Amino acid sequence: MAAPEIDMETTVLILQTFHRFVSEGEGRPERKERYAQGQTIKVSKEDAADWIAKELAREA
Repeated sequence: MAAPEIDMETTVLILQTFHRFVSEGEGRPERKERYAQGQTIKVSKEDAADWIAKELAREA
């Protein structure tokens, strides 16, 4: 019997346009991720909770 999949992501609706820098690993430059108001994306539950608390997004 297969183990049940644990959902580590959630879908959010972006409420305000913003960006963040994401590390690509040691010795490599960070990359910029942009999120536009009205965009719906899947992100980690941790990121979703942070963005919701900052009123940047809401659960979709």
